[in-house]
Amino acid sequence: MPLYSVEQLQGRAIEEGPMLFAVAVGAANILRDIREHITNTFGGRMTRYEELTEAFQISCQQGHPDAVGGITVYATREGRAYANAMLRLRQVANDGADAACYAAKDAGRNAYRFFTADMNAKVQLRLQLETDMRRGLMDDEFFLVYQPQIEMQTGRACGVEALLRWRDPERGVISPSEFIPVAEESGMIQALGARVLRDACRQVVQWHRQNMPLRLAVNLSVQQLQHESWLAVVEDALASSGLAPRHLDLEITESVIITHPEKAVATLTRLKQMGVSITIDDFGTGYSSLSYLARLPIQGVKIDQRFVHGIEKNRNDEAITQAIIALSHSLGLRCIAEGVETRAQFNFLRTHGCEEAQGFLIAHPLTEDELRSWWRIQEELLQGRERQADLWQKR
Repeated sequence: MPLYSVEQLQGRAIEEGPMLFAVAVGAANILRDIREHITNTFGGRMTRYEELTEAFQISCQQGHPDAVGGITVYATREGRAYANAMLRLRQVANDGADAACYAAKDAGRNAYRFFTADMNAKVQLRLQLETDMRRGLMDDEFFLVYQPQIEMQTGRACGVEALLRWRDPERGVISPSEFIPVAEESGMIQALGARVLRDACRQVVQWHRQNMPLRLAVNLSVQQLQHESWLAVVEDALASSGLAPRHLDLEITESVIITHPEKAVATLTRLKQMGVSITIDDFGTGYSSLSYLARLPIQGVKIDQRFVHGIEKNRNDEAITQAIIALSHSLGLRCIAEGVETRAQFNFLRTHGCEEAQGFLIAHPLTEDELRSWWRIQEELLQGRERQADLWQKR
């Protein structure tokens, strides 16, 4: 990393990589002026940021890069300790600039932020979380739970969604919303995703042998779909477990399609050729065009829970839900609703033709043993000649 004085910064183009600037503190108020000086310098060069974010073409595909900048300001004293202080400052400045970059990303990208003390605390927490996750991956602290999915007309269980959980020995069970983003940023999502798929496939095969013919749904992130080895991971999970491809349903979000459309179509087409089904998760929250949606090799759409939760509360949510169900039927796709928590929501969805549902009204995410017990109870009720779908009305 090059070292510059603040004076050298004046009129200098923004370079690739971090830059370090040395300031000779000769007056008490100079540090107050540094932030304003750098702000004016970088702020005046935001057109350079705009140039960096212009679209570009690669192999007939259009890319849209983002640019973020992190700025950290520290002071050292002149004298004998100057050289040693600058060596230490290089690392401190790097860490601070990294923290400021994360803040710029959180602000929506294409921006710059100054480092502050609270940023450092957040970065330290994130780094500790990443370290703990790597330990947890080696020590088998991650485990799976399964949320049942049912046919709305009959009430019969038709599938489960495998959900990842992490039990930290000190902090207890940590929410996926906290550790999944870190896994995606750090690249650990590849190892975690492969383990989830492998273990879930093996578990569902065991249930099949116990006369529990369930379909397995597993979420697929953008990073996983982009990875060249992911198709091999799917093939290996199916082969090693013995699960038939038709029993595996991979759920992807609309953002996967939007950010890498051609790559997504190619990978999804290959998965379909393998016999694996694809469902668009959180449908209705993205920006994919309907014409493009019709070209995708998908078999189902999942209504996002924010629309489900708005049933009988918000007419717009009800209208969007009806439209999604109608669209799925016109395209010959299976429609499943997530986040079903009330009888009113269940009745509305079933009345308008939604085929499947999952949510707390039906069952919370369950461990292997809990799901086996849940299945046994549902089968006993079916054998008792009571329409299981009506059970949800009695709660």
